Amino acid sequence: MRKLRAQPPRKREKITRTIYARAAGYAQEYRRAVSLLQSHGVADPSGDTLNQLRGQHPERRTEITAPSKEWVAAERARYKDSCPEMEQSPEPEFPANLSSERDLSLPVALTHVQPPADEPDADEMVETPVPIIITGDDILASSRFAQKGAGGGLDQDPPWLWRRACENSPGNRLGKVIARVANRALRGHYSEKGGEFFASCRLIALYKDPKQVKVRPIGIGLGLRRLISKTITRVVRAQVDALLVVHNQLGVMKAGFEVGLHSLRVLAGQCEERSEVIFLNDYKNAFNTRDLMLKLVKAHVPEIHQAVSWLYAGKPELITSRGDTILSEEGAQQGDPFANTCFGLLNKHIDSEVLVEGLRAKMYFWDDSVFTGKVKATIAALKKILSLEPKVGLPVRLSKVHFHAPNFDLATQVREELVEAGIPVKTGNCEGCDPGCNNCNGVTVHDNLSSSG
Repeated sequence: MRKLRAQPPRKREKITRTIYARAAGYAQEYRRAVSLLQSHGVADPSGDTLNQLRGQHPERRTEITAPSKEWVAAERARYKDSCPEMEQSPEPEFPANLSSERDLSLPVALTHVQPPADEPDADEMVETPVPIIITGDDILASSRFAQKGAGGGLDQDPPWLWRRACENSPGNRLGKVIARVANRALRGHYSEKGGEFFASCRLIALYKDPKQVKVRPIGIGLGLRRLISKTITRVVRAQVDALLVVHNQLGVMKAGFEVGLHSLRVLAGQCEERSEVIFLNDYKNAFNTRDLMLKLVKAHVPEIHQAVSWLYAGKPELITSRGDTILSEEGAQQGDPFANTCFGLLNKHIDSEVLVEGLRAKMYFWDDSVFTGKVKATIAALKKILSLEPKVGLPVRLSKVHFHAPNFDLATQVREELVEAGIPVKTGNCEGCDPGCNNCNGVTVHDNLSSSG
């Protein structure tokens, strides 16, 4: 401040304008980031917010085990039966000879880092063949997607810093070194404890409602981890998108949200003609069972299974700005480039399980889903999804489940069928009731289709 006052008036005014412009630019980047995440601000991770964060990260329900060959074969066969026009990728085979530019050995600076004595050495681990190889050019191309407004993880190294480092590295040497680390992760040459450290995140809480009560946990990973994960997902993105589009996952489509809205309007008009109903499903959270998630990655995208297991087989720490630690034991971390792939495959598995006669249309936008069909078929689909909760680990929030019928008579039939199936139904508004009230936690049935369009 003293240096600023010592400047001449014109120069002082110019410096002040520059500072204000930079501050306005940072504020604009923050507002843009918050709007992209559909947030209403950043919450202080203490008190009730900390309790929400702890409650949203469940403990591990099922220990992670390697899938058997029979299970993988059955999962692939079920996928072929539901999508006969798609061909499943063969079992990966590691190329016999590699050029010196794509050598998978660690650089000299990293070979002297020894793992703890209770962990196996990297050379003693079982080598898993992979058909994809990350190059320095892949790392450089992925780093160019980093924006200056992105935040850093626990190391406080933002992605744009890695971008500048890769771009200014002579001969892209840094990109080649990072590519070697990525290829070792794809081969399974890593330490489990090192994976837990590499997957640790800085945890922030974003408000997701205007009242600023409910929060959404976002994990900001290490800059190097995000760069490697983004590069791997870019390599297999076309393959993963092909798997998910067949199962009506709109999240991977271009303008998928608009496609869903227009499709829902068309379905609403058809329901009036065919006497069908629309069933909207929503989950309490997206922290699914990691055991099934990793098995699905092994079955359908075996090329990245080792790298995903490196991050999610352990229990990495999530650390808030106040220093509180929460273990990440279930589900994919929101903010991880692998999250869409892992959750999309899990949603694909659910879609292949919900095969009900009379169910005409199914659409998914990540954790939100829409089913259209006859009354008995849609209720059977809800019962099937509820029965999958112990296996998948996605609890249904019945208070956010909606059935839309075209008329009063069909809505009455939906209510009667739900009650007969033992599913609570909302009958009206009540205040001051206990948390276990069926009226507040039950399914909502509408006798019109206006709110669904």
